[in-house]
Amino acid sequence: MLLEIKNCSLSFGGIQALKNFSADLQATELLGEIGPNGAGKTTLFNVLTGVYQPDEGEIRLGGSSLLGKLPHQINEMGMARTFQNIRLFKEMTVEENVLVASHHRIRSSLLALTLRRKNALREEEVLTKQAFGLLDMFSLLDRRLDLAKNLPYGDQRKLEIVRALVTLPKVLLLDEPAAGMNVTEKKELMHLILRIQSEFGIAILLIEHDMSFVMSLCPRLIVLDYGLTIAEGTPEEVRKNPRVIEAYLGEKVRINSLGG
Repeated sequence: MLLEIKNCSLSFGGIQALKNFSADLQATELLGEIGPNGAGKTTLFNVLTGVYQPDEGEIRLGGSSLLGKLPHQINEMGMARTFQNIRLFKEMTVEENVLVASHHRIRSSLLALTLRRKNALREEEVLTKQAFGLLDMFSLLDRRLDLAKNLPYGDQRKLEIVRALVTLPKVLLLDEPAAGMNVTEKKELMHLILRIQSEFGIAILLIEHDMSFVMSLCPRLIVLDYGLTIAEGTPEEVRKNPRVIEAYLGEKVRINSLGG
C-alpha cells in the first residue's frame, strides 16, 4: 500500500475536524474525497502535507511515517498538492513558477551553479526539459513567458497542477481542481488527470464539489461529514447511500439527483 492513513483525529478547540479517519491509497489509484462544506476534506489534505499535525493516528507514505515532518520534507518524500485557493507566484512567469518548484531536485552545489559547471548546467537542462514537457502537456508552453497573474483562471488551475507534478510525486493531492472552470475546461481537465495517472504512474487523491465531475472520474469515493467517514465505495454505491443523501440534500431528496 502506498499511502496509509490510520485512525487520524484532529480538533480545533472544541471542534473535531477529523474523527478516527482511515484510508488506504494504492500506487496509481485515483480516489475521490467528497462531502458537504465543513466536512473536513481540506483539513485532511493539510494533515497529510504537514500543515497540521494530527492529535492521534498514523500516516505512512511508502512505509515511512509522515508524522512530525515539515511540508517541504513531505514533498521531498513524494507528496505534492494543489490548493483550493490558487497559490501561484503571481508576479513570476509561468516558466519560473514551475522551475522554482523543481528547485529541491537540484543536487549540484550553489558554487557549481554559480560557476556554471558542466554537471550543474546538465542538471538544469534536464529540469528545464521536464518542465517544458509538462507545460506542453497542459497546453501552457506557448505562455511560458507570461506572468502567472495574466493567465486565464482555468490555466492558472492547470499551472498549479504542473507545478506539483514537476516535483515528481508518488501521490498527488488535488484540492478542487475543477473549481471555477466551465464545462469545456472540466472535460479537458478530466482527460488530463486520467493521462497523468496513466503516464506518470502516480496515485491521485482528489477533492471536488462538482459531483458529476468526481463521480465520472473516480472509481472509488470516500464521503466525509463533520470529519467522520459516512460512506465509501463506487460512485453508484455512494450515490444511493441514504447517509450521503441526507448529508448533502436532506432525507426526502430523490436518490438519483446526487451526481446524476
